Amino acid sequence: MFRTLVFFVGFVMLLGAGVGVAAWPSATRASASGFSSDEMLVRAYARVDTGMPVSQLAAAGFDPAKAERLSRLGLMERYMPKDSAQFDNLDPAVQDCYVGRSDCSAYIFTAMGAEAVLLVKGGRVTWKAISGVAVAKMRRAQRMARQ
Repeated sequence: MFRTLVFFVGFVMLLGAGVGVAAWPSATRASASGFSSDEMLVRAYARVDTGMPVSQLAAAGFDPAKAERLSRLGLMERYMPKDSAQFDNLDPAVQDCYVGRSDCSAYIFTAMGAEAVLLVKGGRVTWKAISGVAVAKMRRAQRMARQ
């Protein structure tokens, strides 16, 4: 009886530890893109310009090998607006990605609560966006990136 009780308590503790690790906030997600803070992501983002070749992203602070890469179809599933008015308000580079014939994809980098999306067409960044970052933090990081 005691042996069964010890086994049951051990099983419950292991199960609880497994659930706790799986539910832990996005620390693993943040490190998956190689950024330990959203401020590091914002600084790297500020160094990227449209027209920049993907081969130069590493010099800006991004590691494309650690990014989530989405094809055109993946972009449509995840980000495409549901009505035509919102679609018409999109940046022309994004609209061209959705309806154009050329190949486009995106690199998505995450850190803590921030997400940077770099749209790539023909091996060059054609559009970029960042979300989940406070405006003050964004401006400070942009100033630091310029220095």
